[in-house]
Amino acid sequence: MEWSISLLLVTVCSLLSHWDFLLAQDIHTIQGIEWQRMVRTYAMPIIK
Repeated sequence: MEWSISLLLVTVCSLLSHWDFLLAQDIHTIQGIEWQRMVRTYAMPIIK
């Protein structure tokens, strides 16, 4: 489990370092989607 998380982080970091100029255009959209996903995953069960 731990190694898969580390691998994911390394992959994300490498993608960000190479493609940050592309992501910069959509960063607000990406953050919004991630935020909504986090809220649905963690907040909704607590609210219910």
